[in-house]
Amino acid sequence: MLRHLLICSYCLSTAFSAQLHATGGDELIARLTPNGSITDSANLLSTTKEQQLRGVLDKLNQDTGAALVVVTLPSMEGGQIDDFTNRLFEKWGVGEADQDNGVMLLVAVKERKMRIEVGYGLEAVIPDGLAGQIRDDYVLANFKKQQFERGVESGALKLAELIANHYGAKVATKAPPAKRNRSKPSDNSLSNIFFFLFIAGYVVYRVIRSCNGSDDDHWGGGSYSGRRRRYRGGSGWYIGGHGGGRSGGGFGGGGGFGGFGGGSSGGGGASGGW
Repeated sequence: MLRHLLICSYCLSTAFSAQLHATGGDELIARLTPNGSITDSANLLSTTKEQQLRGVLDKLNQDTGAALVVVTLPSMEGGQIDDFTNRLFEKWGVGEADQDNGVMLLVAVKERKMRIEVGYGLEAVIPDGLAGQIRDDYVLANFKKQQFERGVESGALKLAELIANHYGAKVATKAPPAKRNRSKPSDNSLSNIFFFLFIAGYVVYRVIRSCNGSDDDHWGGGSYSGRRRRYRGGSGWYIGGHGGGRSGGGFGGGGGFGGFGGGSSGGGGASGGW
């Protein structure tokens, strides 16, 4: 009799504990609302990096219809990574309903867990093995070095590359131009100043000689032409194949991300921790 009571007590406590975990995850999922293609609740991305990455993901969605969504959370509040990501994916409906072409990259900082959740329609493009490789080589490799922003960015860009290639799309982004240090003049600036003073002095000298009627020689037969420098404003990179986009390259603001069209996931993808 005592043995049966102990077994029943253990089963009830286990079920109650599991219910607490599920409830915790459910409550958080109910509160979460998407902020376009990137919901960075854990603040792992700088403003500039988020803007750049958001531009890539938004354009990917515009050109292909597929949706790649990045979510970072301080905690899952008791949820388990596989189940939590799958349920959040289903609640938000990532991807198109008739294509199920959505992918979610979710990071939970407190639990030190992350997952790549792949919709039905992209499981052939990003099978579990490849999702695991991206998890290990792009995301976790950086997380283990405390480089969270780099891990999120590199993992998302690799996933975007695979999706773009599948659709034959080309997605472009450009880094912002590097800020010049204006605190002190560079060596080139000093050289230019001295050269300008030399030319100005020579012109004054020629004017004086002309006024004195001594303009009997000439300064060379050609004209001086300084070489212009071209500043490209940062290095640009492209992901995807040969297809043309419906809009120009670059990155913009939110731009109306339409990646929540009722897509579903069958639980494919890969999870891991650091």
